[in-house]
Amino acid sequence: GYPIVNGYNHQLYLVPDLLHTMTVEIEEQDRYLRFRPDKKYELFYWDNAWISLGTQVATMDADCLQFNQVPQNVLMLLVPEYSERKERPFIIMPDGTRYWW
Repeated sequence: GYPIVNGYNHQLYLVPDLLHTMTVEIEEQDRYLRFRPDKKYELFYWDNAWISLGTQVATMDADCLQFNQVPQNVLMLLVPEYSERKERPFIIMPDGTRYWW
């Protein structure tokens, strides 16, 4: 099924809106997310299984990664090629705010 998330003063039922897409910029975050140069990062969204939205390679001076054609209202997961499987899912609100779960 589809996830229901509670927290951050929100309760959301995350059914992917495949007709409405957005460009997502995922920025580094101190003590949690730092991009390593020349490493691949794959973005997934949940639609009863994790579905890939593509891969980006971080550059030497990258402080954000951009992914296009991301469905709205989805739970996402960014997985680096050197994953230790500790990644946390997140959502991005229409105003660009990112919430980790």
